[in-house]
Amino acid sequence: MALTNDDLYAISQLLDNKLTPIHHRLDKLEGRLDNIDDRLGSIDDRLGSIDDRLGSIDDRLGGIDDRLGSIDDRLGGIDDRLDKIDDRLDITAMKQNLTSKKLDDLKLDVNIAERDIRRDIHKLNDEMETIVETLKQHELLSL
Repeated sequence: MALTNDDLYAISQLLDNKLTPIHHRLDKLEGRLDNIDDRLGSIDDRLGSIDDRLGSIDDRLGGIDDRLGSIDDRLGGIDDRLDKIDDRLDITAMKQNLTSKKLDDLKLDVNIAERDIRRDIHKLNDEMETIVETLKQHELLSL
């Protein structure tokens, strides 16, 4: 006996119901990856800005060599600016460490999700084999 369209539709609905949680998980992971990508882009922009600022400071230091007469008056201001830049670099390093930890956590989450998805697929395959065998036993499916 062959499967009817209603039987095939019911089987299709069962499979869709089993796959829906997997699609939701994948959508959530994609959102997380987009968020991390945005954060990394922001950090890259900040580092570029700091690099530009350091280039500007380097130019200023070259000018100081030419003006030895006023070096004592300017060194105090330059030291303050370098301290601020150093503080910013420390903050940037801390943010990079946090981002690195978040990336490691994401890698773990992705690995766990991949393992769970593989389990779900294996379970679906087992259930599909059971359905096929049951249909064969009831002579609703012949292969």
